[in-house]
Amino acid sequence: MKDILVHLFIMTFPPHIYQIFMLTRFYKREKKRNRFLMGILMGFSGLFSISYPVMYLVPDFYWDLRGVPLLLAFIYGGYYGGFTALGMMLIFHGIMFPSFGVSDVILYAAGFLPVLFRAREFYQYPSRKKIALSLIYTSMGTAALLIWLSYIVTHHGFVWKDLLPQVSLLVTAQLLLPVLLILWFQHMLRHDQMSIEIQKAEKLQHLSDLAASVAHEIRNPLQVTRGYLQISQKEADEKLGRYLSIAIGELDQAEKIISEFLLFAKPELTETGLINLGDSLQQAVTMLEPYASMSGAVIELSCEDHIFIAGDSSKLKQAFVNLIKNGIESTQTDGLIRIRGYVRKHKAIITITDNGSGMTKEEIERLGAPFYTTKSKGTGLGLMVTTRLIDAMRGKMRFSSEVGTGSEVMITFPLTTKNRVSILEE
Repeated sequence: MKDILVHLFIMTFPPHIYQIFMLTRFYKREKKRNRFLMGILMGFSGLFSISYPVMYLVPDFYWDLRGVPLLLAFIYGGYYGGFTALGMMLIFHGIMFPSFGVSDVILYAAGFLPVLFRAREFYQYPSRKKIALSLIYTSMGTAALLIWLSYIVTHHGFVWKDLLPQVSLLVTAQLLLPVLLILWFQHMLRHDQMSIEIQKAEKLQHLSDLAASVAHEIRNPLQVTRGYLQISQKEADEKLGRYLSIAIGELDQAEKIISEFLLFAKPELTETGLINLGDSLQQAVTMLEPYASMSGAVIELSCEDHIFIAGDSSKLKQAFVNLIKNGIESTQTDGLIRIRGYVRKHKAIITITDNGSGMTKEEIERLGAPFYTTKSKGTGLGLMVTTRLIDAMRGKMRFSSEVGTGSEVMITFPLTTKNRVSILEE
């Protein structure tokens, strides 16, 4: 029991160190570097487990918990973290026990082959799925150890009854430890994500206050300037009139940007009510079909009937227009924009997919950031406004993309019914 408690302390050592590192100024949210760090920490935990096994049950058989940190390295470190920890353990084990080097490599590979196939996806899984898969994999590893132990016990004449209490304790520890550590890591990651959201909200609030004040100060002189230009245009000759028309057009563009500034600063839902999702999508598509035709793109819409959400219909239509327009502008010739609306797990889901140039992971992570755009002539305000509007209607937006293939945005809203009062009015 004492040895298991010592190992429990060692297994909780990497989360402690990682949590301390997250609070320092050296911590940056760089996935590759952080996954390497996770692999190194879990690797050291595994080295301790190899050096000091939990207990020697019978001659030539000792039980350690190296599989626990190795599994967590793959779950939270992906291939980078998992192979870092695996390499550390194999090298150390080869130095400590050279006669078992080749056999251990085979055992490691066989035991963690199923994990390797899913290492890339593990990090994105929800807590329940991570726990379920960890129980499956640790059960498989534990079963292999028990088969090996049964073989040794049978061939050396040991009595199972004498080993049963120790084996039961070890099996329980090996199955429960990953679950406890996953719950701990999930809590840490949620806390980190919450701090990111708070920082982002504070930045957006400061920016929106600044945008509102600047927009109001600029709009008035622009309107006065536009008025005088229109008066001058009536008395100007043809050449000067053409120049004045260009100047008025540029002022209108500036006015449009200022309006987006104000909408970004205060995304108020003026007319909250029930919205038929299919009708809203159809209106947005109808509005953009001429623009898509001029760009050589085709829009395909498919939406289930009777999907109702709560929100402001005009603001929602504007958000859809911005997203569909982005998809059209990302395509070249023979562009195709597919829009689907459907219900899954009491959520209204809209997907907008294009076959455009696609984006890198770095570009996806920066989408929606103030004034960031992937277009040469864009300001980034359209997507900022769209993000704020969807947030105001309690929706969520997620992007996925592949360079050279295209992009997809998924918007999720809570469902509502005709006889239910909108919670957004509260």
